[in-house]
Amino acid sequence: MSRSGGTASLFRSEFKSDAQEPEAAESAEYWLAKDLGRAADEVTFYEGAIKIKDVQGFELLKWLTPYRGVCKAPCQVKEGVIEETEVMILRNCRDGYGACRMLDIKIGYETAVAGWQGKSSFGAMKQSYVDSFTNSADQGFRLEGFDGPPAVITSIEQLMDDDQASKWTTSVALTPKQCMRMFLQRLPASEFMTHFLDLHSVGNSGFANNSKYVEQPRPSSGLLVVETQEIILLQCIEKLAGFLDACRKVSVPQQWIGSSVMLAFDSVADFTREVLSQGDITRVHIFDWGRSELNTPTKHEMLSEEEQAERQKYWGYYCGGGARLLYD
Repeated sequence: MSRSGGTASLFRSEFKSDAQEPEAAESAEYWLAKDLGRAADEVTFYEGAIKIKDVQGFELLKWLTPYRGVCKAPCQVKEGVIEETEVMILRNCRDGYGACRMLDIKIGYETAVAGWQGKSSFGAMKQSYVDSFTNSADQGFRLEGFDGPPAVITSIEQLMDDDQASKWTTSVALTPKQCMRMFLQRLPASEFMTHFLDLHSVGNSGFANNSKYVEQPRPSSGLLVVETQEIILLQCIEKLAGFLDACRKVSVPQQWIGSSVMLAFDSVADFTREVLSQGDITRVHIFDWGRSELNTPTKHEMLSEEEQAERQKYWGYYCGGGARLLYD
């Protein structure tokens, strides 16, 4: 499967035809598989979360991307090459969507800490340099990935791939892909949320006729575009507000470095009037735990004062970045 950021491979997965799990009745592609080769640290986090997700003071864990466990499965690692691979099973947040539009928003003013979860001093220094040039330093979060973007973002990507642009990016030692990533990372929430909610049609415009952009047709029935945008935004606000409220009430401060919040919806769905009162048309989850620790009261008591203060500091960064995202 394609991915907007990160390094671990993602694989489509399907239930067998005789599967009895309740999720199988909902969708054959309810879960996806993530290669454990670059995600082993996340398993510890998820397994720990399962044990305490119903404990008072850890309500924030209900926003985790649903996790099923780990297993070995035959995976197509290359074209025509199938290998037995250890994978982690996570909710497929694209499942059921005709065209998934998804934001990967990395939270926190600092996204790497020297000596934390295996991060070297040099690696942390390089990441700190990156942070200083992105929206992380300004608002405490940055857009790390944008799946299923609207035409305006696609047009910018195509400009980056233009011959003249390619010559410029080469001169500054950046590939077009790297330039596009930095462009996204520097966007404030007010701008990338505008693009996230952009559902207008490019129709027969010059861009549509002279580019590789393929517009997904939107049904003409159901809600108006502006109504759909309002409901999507309202649901994202409500879910983010609920998550941040739970963050403020957590039993002990956490140190979640480089983790992300995901916002997603189906950009071509035919939403009906019923969603105004009972529908849920967005998905909001937290994910990416390779550099994060799940702290508990028992663990916290065993930490030195300096270590406790460090967790308080970085939890403040995390909550502050999340609050700024909600505000904007």
